[in-house]
Amino acid sequence: MQTMLLDNKIGQGKTAEIFDIGDNRVVKLFYKTIPLQWAEHEWQINRTLCQEGFPVAKVYDLMEHEGRKGIIYERIVGEPLLQRVVRNPWKVRRIGRMMAELHLQIHRKTDCDLPLIKDDLSQRILHTDLLDDDIKGLLLDFLRELPSESVLCHGDFHPDNIILSKDKVFIIDWMTATKGSSCADVARTALLLNLAELPADIPAILKVLMKFMRSQIRHAYMKRYIQLTDCSITDIQQWEAPVAAARLVERLSISERQAIIRLIERKRSYMEKITASKS
Repeated sequence: MQTMLLDNKIGQGKTAEIFDIGDNRVVKLFYKTIPLQWAEHEWQINRTLCQEGFPVAKVYDLMEHEGRKGIIYERIVGEPLLQRVVRNPWKVRRIGRMMAELHLQIHRKTDCDLPLIKDDLSQRILHTDLLDDDIKGLLLDFLRELPSESVLCHGDFHPDNIILSKDKVFIIDWMTATKGSSCADVARTALLLNLAELPADIPAILKVLMKFMRSQIRHAYMKRYIQLTDCSITDIQQWEAPVAAARLVERLSISERQAIIRLIERKRSYMEKITASKS
C-alpha cells in the first residue's frame, strides 16, 4: 500500500477528498472515520468492473496518507450530469432518457463479489430506529416475496454520480453496489429523484425550479427504461417501500424522513395483502 504527499485537492464528498497527483491520476482519500474495508471493497469492485468493460474509471492501487486510506484512479476530465442539467434545463427529458439507457448498460451479470440486494436492504431496514418492529417485520416479509435476480446494481445511481467527459460517460461511487433485481435499482433512483432533499443554501426559487426539473427527469427516465426492457411500472413500484425504508439509515433531513415514512404507510395495505396471499 503506497504512501505519498498530497497538496492539490480538487474536490470532496461525504466520504472522501479528491487530490490530483499528476500523470492523469487522482487519489480518492477517505476520511479517517471510513473503515479500511470500505476502501478495499470499493477498490476491488472497480478493478473487477473495469476488467469486465463497465463504464467506470480505471483503478490503479490502494495507498495510505497520514492514517487515511485512498484509491488511485485515472483522472476523468468532465462534468457531473447534474451540472449539465442545471446549464441546460430545456434538455431535462433528453437527460432522463440518457440516464435510463446508461443504467440499463450496467444491469447485467458480473463476476464481482457483491452482497445480494435483498440482504443489503434487509440489514438496513433492521438497523433503522425510525420504524417500529411491526412495520419492519412486514417490510421484511414483503421483501422476501419480491423477485430475485443477480444483475449488477449500482445502489446510488443519480445525476451527480454520472460524469460526462469529451467522448465517454463514467459512473462513479460504487461502494453501495450489490447484485439483485434491476427494478430495485431503478426504484432507488426514482426515489432519489422524487424525495432527496436539495442543499439548504440554494435560493427558494432555484429549489422550485430544480424540483420541477427532477420530476421531468424522473418521468422521462422511468418511461424510457420501461420502453427498453420487459419490466413494468408495477414491477418497479413494488420495490418502493423496502428501498425507501432502507434509506432511513442514511443521514437525511427531517422532511425527507417524514416523506419516506408517509410513503411506507401508503404502501402498508398493499404489502399486507401480498404477504397474506403468500402465507
